[in-house]
Amino acid sequence: MKHLTKILSNPLFPYIFLLSIIAYILNKINIGSLFDEKRKPVTSLLSTFGATITETQAKSYADSLYIYMADNGTEEEDVYSVLSKLKNQKDFNKVYNAFGKRLYIPFAGEGNGLFGNYYDLIFWLNNEFLDREKDYIKENFPNITIF
Repeated sequence: MKHLTKILSNPLFPYIFLLSIIAYILNKINIGSLFDEKRKPVTSLLSTFGATITETQAKSYADSLYIYMADNGTEEEDVYSVLSKLKNQKDFNKVYNAFGKRLYIPFAGEGNGLFGNYYDLIFWLNNEFLDREKDYIKENFPNITIF
């Protein structure tokens, strides 16, 4: 008991205790995941045989779509502009594969390792667009099926 009293009376005890709690929490949440790349490959790649775009174009379109949907609000017109460059379903599939899975918080868009989860392009599009916007995509881009 005397030993415990001595420890508790140490002026550094609150700081050591707090640091111990922080270390425990960081260990539980796997702090390394906070710094992971914000993209992971999709588990099932879609067929791209017959695509008219290159891998470089697909990656560029995927990155553009991510930028247009991440952060504050979706820039719909910019997303439509990217979709207009896709000539067929295989082009969309190639962009889908290049997009991979990226961190997303359903109520806020882009995420981080503490909040959110990794989702594919179809999930992002489904969550970023209202029904009327999805209808617009279906009507104006009949060469690709997303929804």
